[in-house]
Amino acid sequence: MNFLTVIFLIHGLGGTSTSLQPLKAYLEYQGYTNVHLIEYKSRQQSLENSIIEVNEQMNRIVGNNGHNPEIVLIGQSLGGLICHNMQLFGWNIVKSITIGSPHHGSALLNFAEKWVPEKIANYLRKPVYKDLYKQQALLPPHPYYTISTSFVPCFDFDGQVWITETMIDDEKHTHIPFNNHWTIFLDPRLFLEVVRILN
Repeated sequence: MNFLTVIFLIHGLGGTSTSLQPLKAYLEYQGYTNVHLIEYKSRQQSLENSIIEVNEQMNRIVGNNGHNPEIVLIGQSLGGLICHNMQLFGWNIVKSITIGSPHHGSALLNFAEKWVPEKIANYLRKPVYKDLYKQQALLPPHPYYTISTSFVPCFDFDGQVWITETMIDDEKHTHIPFNNHWTIFLDPRLFLEVVRILN
């Protein structure tokens, strides 16, 4: 992988661009000099509008000078779903890595909408949550890899998604146990795995 390749880090639902700052710092330490954090209004809009917003930010960062550089996309949770939709804009994506992304929808959200108190259920009816209830894994045309985590090896759940919801191809999947959906981006094992995939 070319160290000049543009790498975009896309946070998940409710996160901020600083959520993936530790990973950015590690990639820069490893010699990747063109790493960018993307910020978008994850809770306030539909998945479709988040995809458009991320595309606009990528355009601002890369510039619209006719040059189409190699792009790597790394997304956590909802950010991973956005990664797999960016192909629709004609980017020269050479690789994507998604971390804890519900590529097959979220059984937890479906359960919560049916069984939690009405006030909470109404909160979960925001556009982005409706988009996450039922997903169909989008197969990008470029090389892609998925990463999952779980509290313990024998319990395939990370607090938000099940391992099977994150996987698309088990041969392109890595599982990191003893972590969870919210702290995985602080785990050195994740940093090492991302660099291994990039190389």
